[in-house]
Amino acid sequence: GGMEEGSNKNGEKEEIEDSKGAKKVRILLRAEDIELEATDTVEKEISPYKDIRIALQNRFKNVASISIYDEADESKETYHDLVIKHQENPDKISAICKQETNETIIHILAKEGKLDILRDVCDEEKSSSEKDLKQNLLGALKIKDNFDQTPILASFNAHNEDQTTENTTEYLLKKILEYEDDILTQDTLSQRNKTNNSVLTELFRNKDIYANAIKTYFKIFTKYNEKKRSHSKGFNHLVRQMSEENSLKLNSTLMSQLIYEITDASRHFFKEENKIFSYKSEGGLNILMRLATDTIDDALRELLVNTNTYRLITHRVLHERDAQGQTLLAILEVNRT
Repeated sequence: GGMEEGSNKNGEKEEIEDSKGAKKVRILLRAEDIELEATDTVEKEISPYKDIRIALQNRFKNVASISIYDEADESKETYHDLVIKHQENPDKISAICKQETNETIIHILAKEGKLDILRDVCDEEKSSSEKDLKQNLLGALKIKDNFDQTPILASFNAHNEDQTTENTTEYLLKKILEYEDDILTQDTLSQRNKTNNSVLTELFRNKDIYANAIKTYFKIFTKYNEKKRSHSKGFNHLVRQMSEENSLKLNSTLMSQLIYEITDASRHFFKEENKIFSYKSEGGLNILMRLATDTIDDALRELLVNTNTYRLITHRVLHERDAQGQTLLAILEVNRT
């Protein structure tokens, strides 16, 4: 399976035997030495790997050749092996390549933060069949692994510290925005993994790192809900994601930022005709009633005073009743006595 003791240095070959006694050649490549010299010597030494060498040299110069499989797995492949295989067969982009976790190559590259390779796999301009690659990529972006995560949710496993460069999360969100696929968009806006986290909560958990990705997320959010005329339902679900169990502590600061990001993405979202507080979830509760019921007073107060939302809380909204016949004011009174 893994590299035996005494393996050669970077770029050097090593003759080994597999379990059946067949002779093979192993080349060790690491990130710092990935750019190989195109000399006759190298050409002759690793001629069986000529195509791989060219691909590595021209396209993946700064990516470590790390296995995606367990060290004990005899069939392990490197990222490079997978990418080259998927470039030759674009339809395999949506195929499961790691059975034990139900992951595609997009899942794996996203969660490992391998943006350079991910870009190359998803690069439609270099594809001979742009339409086919888009459809295959759409399929891959919708697949959930064993943790109920699509690749966009898996991307939060990547270790990101640099705030100045694009990360895998931001890149995938831009693809989702570009594709405008309803099912993929719905998953992005509402799907939760097995720990009840969503794309939204993960973005705000490390909002400094994901500042640019947050902007793209709210472009997706406003564009989709404006197209569906579902402003109120979308806003209701958005706020509830931030207030439910295992989420973030929804306070006035966080509510203020949610409102700001929405208006920054679309200045028309909070128009009066969109009736932001009209949608009612189970129990006949609009989002104001829900926050009052759950005693999330800080966030509720922000909605009541924020310059973008206060004018939308009309007498009609205040007189709305839940399934038990209670108004917002009655819920506030009952829950705080």
